Amino acid sequence: MLHVSGLDAQDGAPVLDLKPYVAFFDRDTHSQQFEVHQVASLAEARAAIDLIDTEVIRLLGNRAAYVRQVVNFKKTPEEVRAPARYAEVMRRRRELAEANGLNPDVIEEMYKLLVENFIQEEMKLLREREEGSRE
Repeated sequence: MLHVSGLDAQDGAPVLDLKPYVAFFDRDTHSQQFEVHQVASLAEARAAIDLIDTEVIRLLGNRAAYVRQVVNFKKTPEEVRAPARYAEVMRRRRELAEANGLNPDVIEEMYKLLVENFIQEEMKLLREREEGSRE
């Protein structure tokens, strides 16, 4: 993919941003079925599962880092709780679960636990920020 990202400051020549085309990222990610290869042994299956779990946990760490940033844009406990956003997240995660052949009740319970934990973390950060601004 070729994209003109700007013009050179000296001569006005176009500055091109060249990115490789990756079809994977153009697909519908809401019901994206990932390739799973046939394993030859229990050990191979467990190793594959462990790799997936490692990636899931890394991604949850990324999610947590964004949650810690989100609190900077919130001023009140009500904004942290954001009940409408919470309901939308749960609804959307259920849809994603169904689209990917997973039990939506299980995924919703997992996300409730995850999001409730992040809400508590945001509340703590909000309190710390308020206490710091009073000093």
